[in-house]
Amino acid sequence: FLFLYGCTYTSEITIELTKIIHHNSDLIKKITFGNYRMKNMTDLPPLFLERLHTIIPLEYLPQVQKSFSLPAPVTVRINTLKTSIDKILQTLTDRGMAFTRIPWMDEALILSPGEIDLQDLIEEGLLYRQGLSSMLPPLILNPQSGESVLDMCAAPGSKTTQMAARMQNQGHLLAIESVRQRYY
Repeated sequence: FLFLYGCTYTSEITIELTKIIHHNSDLIKKITFGNYRMKNMTDLPPLFLERLHTIIPLEYLPQVQKSFSLPAPVTVRINTLKTSIDKILQTLTDRGMAFTRIPWMDEALILSPGEIDLQDLIEEGLLYRQGLSSMLPPLILNPQSGESVLDMCAAPGSKTTQMAARMQNQGHLLAIESVRQRYY
């Protein structure tokens, strides 16, 4: 029986990602994302900043704080239950859409900024818009076909649907969300 509590993994994963970003800052600088840019750290709620100071090691704190003013990437996950990675890559190429493959997850893509029209692919369930950090817990858990998984931090369903795909829709997946505001 596997147990996933996404919120628990998040702080540990954030720290590990911060280390990776810190050591690969030149690679990160080459990637440009969307339009949104936070003006400065005072745009963040004081309670959030206080919490950051308690969970992020001091040597990584400036880099993490700086990351909040960077534009957010547009990331998607290919739904391998409905299509293949090769088919989606070909479709995006045929449409002239630029993307970056994620080396640690074959079905994840960062889309280049600009006019991104994927609504048809999303409505068909071929692509799912999902943040990279949200893709990490199911990747680490690595549920297999036939296993049982309890997801206790399930809304809005990104990690849950990713686990279903990793399990090839074979097994038991119980998704629970106790915070009503997280539903949409």
